[in-house]
Order: sequence, then structure tokens, then C-alpha cells
Amino acid sequence: MLPAFLALALPLAAEQQSGIFDRLDLARLAPKHADVVKYAAARKTLPPPLGLQDIRAVIHCHGYLSHDSWGHIEDLLAAAKASGTRVVMMTDHPGTKYDWFAQGFAGMHDGVLFIPGAETGDPTFLLFPRQPIGDTHKPPQTLSDAVHATGGIAFIGHPETWKSADWGTTGLVGMELYNQHYNRVRTQEMRDLEDAMTEHPVATDDATKKMVALIRAFRAYPQETFAFVQQPLPEYAAMYDRETAKHRFTAIAGNDCHAYWGVLLEAGPNGSLISKGVMGNPMAALDPARLEGLVPTTGKPGEKVFEFFLDPYPISFKFVGTHILAPKLEHDAIFDALRAGHAYLSFDWIADATGFSFLAQQGRRAFLMGEEVPLQSGLTLTAALPLPSQLRLIKDGQPIALAGSAERDTFKYEVKEKGVYRLEAWLKVGDESSPWIYSNPVYVR
Repeated sequence: MLPAFLALALPLAAEQQSGIFDRLDLARLAPKHADVVKYAAARKTLPPPLGLQDIRAVIHCHGYLSHDSWGHIEDLLAAAKASGTRVVMMTDHPGTKYDWFAQGFAGMHDGVLFIPGAETGDPTFLLFPRQPIGDTHKPPQTLSDAVHATGGIAFIGHPETWKSADWGTTGLVGMELYNQHYNRVRTQEMRDLEDAMTEHPVATDDATKKMVALIRAFRAYPQETFAFVQQPLPEYAAMYDRETAKHRFTAIAGNDCHAYWGVLLEAGPNGSLISKGVMGNPMAALDPARLEGLVPTTGKPGEKVFEFFLDPYPISFKFVGTHILAPKLEHDAIFDALRAGHAYLSFDWIADATGFSFLAQQGRRAFLMGEEVPLQSGLTLTAALPLPSQLRLIKDGQPIALAGSAERDTFKYEVKEKGVYRLEAWLKVGDESSPWIYSNPVYVR
């Protein structure tokens, strides 16, 4: 796992791999924030489809049972309440000091359902068994079978860790179509900053300048600054579309919440500052004279003078979520809906997507996203959205040309061919167009 300060400021598009820190200019962040405020005021309240509930979930979350996090249930519950999250699916790293299943956060707490789980394995799994499964150091198929045997579900996490032979593993429910951590570390400029801050005793001028820019931007526009991590992940989409061509496979968002990216400054000898990661990992020392009055620079040696989290739970919870369409907020109902693909991903930091629907209509029958539908005359795909947005219909991994380019909050498309159809919605945020919603597919067979 990477140190704290790598949390933010990634480009929107995969091809934009340089000049990232220009995006921290407050003159660019202010219009983004203005658009977020505008969308919050303009969005419509829509009922979920077919009488179901639209239940927002955070999937892939770490707490104090993980070696790289610290959060307790009170912290996660507060973040859930602040972000409209009703399900938190934990993915703590297995270790020797704690039992991630027996001691993991579980059950209903003040209206929020916690489900214990683990992030484990090479390749990476997100495991949610219903009973203990013992040692998780097992071959992929053995691990998948063990979770399935308990009535649990398992997802592919960090798809970039999966080798060709691993993809033949059966019994998995789906995969992350987006992962916050991977989105961060795939950018060279951020990796260079990590090297500069961890491989030298004193931070370079360039690294110090970038750290100051991060702190200044985050103080002014925390959610917008954190959202610089967001960009499309075409490699993930290609893997996902390849799998859905063969079988139904549920797409989820990987929040990968830790609340550990940040800086801790202690007073050192002779007025110096000693930098650490918030989890205690060593970092290059910062020159107090270069911090431009952003932090206190006096204190007794060893005294903490500044602590700054770049990814507090409320920010990373709100950033992205998996919306699950289920009849009720209950463990079995949530698992059943995820197995069926009755879910969509949304970057809710831009706008709350609650109420979005993507259906197949055949006469009076309606089929939810995630379901198989026979190709028949009159079959249509329909969608409803809380805000007008730019829509992109994807068939078998390829975009379909749609009539007109205007933003719309409803959609109808007559299906003429078999295929796997999913919908994307994009919104303009400041000077960029940004992914907002990714649906699960409708499978026309």
C-alpha cells in the first residue's frame, strides 16, 4: 500500500498522464464545486424501479482490523450517515492478531447494515462468506468454492492482479469495474511523488511544492480535490466486457477506503519538522520555511504539531458507491440482488444518482439490469436519470451511435440484435466531462 499523500490529483482521462498538479489550481476547482452545487439543486427525486429500494453501498472498506487502517465502527457509521450509505461491506486484511470474520463489523447499527469480509489472495479477492472459512491462503478456485459453500459471495478485486489462468475461476459473482486505489497508483507523476517523499531524508523542492498544493487545495475543496483520482479505467472495462460476453457478471465499485493517506508532522531539533505518514510510516522531512504558513512550525521536540488526512472516511465514502436495487435492507436480500446484477455504480460526489434505472421492456414486462432477456420484436431499453446527462450505450464492449448529442434524463432504444448492453452517464464538471453512472448490463440472448 502507498503512503498517505498519494490520495489525490489524478487526471480524468487515462491518456492525461502529466501536469496533474495543475488541476489543484483553486481557479479550476472553484467551477467544479459550483457545478456540484448546481446539480444538487437541480436533480429530480425519482422512485426506484419496480417497487424496489435503491440502497447505496460502500464495498471494499478497511477498518482497524487491517494493518493499514485505523477506523472503528463509530467512524464508519458517521461516514455512512454523512454520505447516504446504508450498507458497508468490510474487506479487512486477514492477520494473526484479529479474526476478520468473527471480530469484523457486522449487523445493523443505527440503520446501517455492516457485512464482514476480507480482501485477500494473489490474485485479489473480496470475500463475503456467511460462516468462517479458515485459512484464506488457498488457490483461487478452492477459495471461491469455500465462500460459495457458506452461502456467501466473492468478487474479483483489483482486476489488474488477475493472470490469464485465474480468470477461469468459477463461482464468482462479479468484479470491480472501478477501484480507487488502482486509479491513484497507475499515474507516473503520483508514483514519482511517492518516491521523492519516501526515499530521501529531506523532501525535495518539487515534492514540497506539490505537498503544499495538495494541502491548500484540499482545505478549500476537499471533495473536488479527492476526486482528482477519478478517471475512466479502460483496462477494467475491457476485462469486464470480455467476461460478460461469456456469462452474467456483476460490476461493483471498489471504494477501497482506508483513511490512512495523510501527513503527521512532529517538532524536531532546532526548529525542524519530522514528517511521518498518519500510520507511522517514515516520510521525508519538510522545511518549515517552505510550508507558507499552512501549518504550525513550533513545538517541543517529539510533539505533534500538525496532522492532516487527505482521505477521511466521509470523503472516500461519498466519492463513489454501488447502488443496490433490493426489496429490503437485509443481508440475504443484498446478496441476492448482487448475485442478480441488480446494481449500478455512481460517482455520487458529482450528484446523487439515487433513482437511476436501466430496464429492458417487452410489452408489459420489465427486466432489471443484470437480467437475461430473449430477443423479440418490440424489445426496448429504457432509462431514467435524476439529471440530464450525456448517455453512452455500450454493446459488447463497443459504443453504439445514438441519435443526437444533447444531454437527456430519459432514454429509449429499440433492440434489434442480441448482445450485452450497458449504459454510461457522463456530466460536465468544471472544464471536464466526467463519468457519473455505470449500469450493470442487460443481457439480450
